[in-house]
Amino acid sequence: IIYVTRNPKDTCVSYYHHCRFIEGFKGEFNDFCDLFIKGKVSFGPFWTNVSQYWERRNQPNVFFLKYEDLKKDLPASIKEMTKFLGKNLNEDQIKLLTNHLSFSSMKTNKAVNYDDFITLHKKYKLIETDGDFIRAGNVNGYKGEMTEELIRKLDMWIEEQPDSEKLGYR
Repeated sequence: IIYVTRNPKDTCVSYYHHCRFIEGFKGEFNDFCDLFIKGKVSFGPFWTNVSQYWERRNQPNVFFLKYEDLKKDLPASIKEMTKFLGKNLNEDQIKLLTNHLSFSSMKTNKAVNYDDFITLHKKYKLIETDGDFIRAGNVNGYKGEMTEELIRKLDMWIEEQPDSEKLGYR
């Protein structure tokens, strides 16, 4: 199991856009954040999901990774994952994989960017939102989308979670 988690505030923003674009969520961002905090979204509650894997991170069949670490040093993360998978890659292979797995490459890769799905949904007017499935991918991108009040609200929620400090989210 390779489990990737992300800062809960960035997760909330990203998931809001996903739900509007793919699942047809029509509510306001603040309403979605309340649903996210309460665990009333698919794959929720956030902390229950993350904590289950955090508790198992030292098991030999679980590799626990933070999105922020991928963004900070993708080649190092790839090397860790290949070690976990029992594979040996040379530097050229690591470089090739780093390029293939970069955000810009993933954004244009039809195998993962849902372009065909989105085109079909737009054709039949199943979604009203414009955009891309793979949007921005920024670390701390929530700062440009959340009000200070909403950031404080999520910070208080994060502060209440036992594993948030261990994960570096406080």
